[in-house]
Amino acid sequence: MNLPQWAKPERRAHLVSLWQELGNRCLLGHPNCPELLHYLHHRKKAEVVAEAVKLPVMDKERGLPKHGVYLDAHLIRRVVVETSEWIGGLYFLKEGELIQDWVADDREERAALERLERARLHQDETRFRRGQFDTLRRQSYREAHPVYHLEGIGVSALTRQRVAKVRIALTRVRLWVELPSKSAQRKARRYSKGEAQSINQAIVQAVKDYQGKHPGS
Repeated sequence: MNLPQWAKPERRAHLVSLWQELGNRCLLGHPNCPELLHYLHHRKKAEVVAEAVKLPVMDKERGLPKHGVYLDAHLIRRVVVETSEWIGGLYFLKEGELIQDWVADDREERAALERLERARLHQDETRFRRGQFDTLRRQSYREAHPVYHLEGIGVSALTRQRVAKVRIALTRVRLWVELPSKSAQRKARRYSKGEAQSINQAIVQAVKDYQGKHPGS
C-alpha cells in the first residue's frame, strides 16, 4: 500500500487516537448526533470571479467615447463567498486541518534541507575550484566520505518493487535504486551479511555503475 509522504507512523498513530476520541461526534461535539444540519461545515473563502462589463469604444479623432458603441469584456476580481460542505463529523474536520498543517510543515522542511544542501554543495565546489585540494588530497577527501546519501525508501509505482532514492556524494546527481528482493535479503541474513549490508551493497554497486558510465561525475 502506497502511503502519502505526510503519513509518518507517529502521525498515523495520532489520527487513530483522535478517531477514538471524536469518531462518532458531529461538528458541534454531540456523540451519535441524529441532526443532519450539525454535519454541515460553513466557512468563508476567497474566490476569483470574472464579472461581465461593457467598455466604451474610444473615437481616436475626437478622443471621446463613441455613442452607443461598447466592447464586451470581463473584469477579474476577488470576492469572499460563504460555502456549506458536508463533513462526516468532527474527526474528519480535524483530520483535514491536521493533514494540511503536516503537508505545509513537510514542504517547509524540504525547502530548508534543499537550501542547506545547496549551500554545502556550493562550499565543496568552491573549495575544489580554488585549488585547495590537489589530486591526492581530493581522492582522500572523497574516500573519507560516504559515496551516497540515502534520501528515502519507497515502492516503485511501475515495478511494485522497493526502491531507494539516493544522492551521489559531492554531486547533485540522484538515483533510484531497486533494492534486493525479499529472498535475496533472507539469503543475506542466512549468511550473516545482514539485510542492511545487502541493501548498502546494492546501492554502492549502482553508484559505481553510474560513475563508470559517467567518469566526470
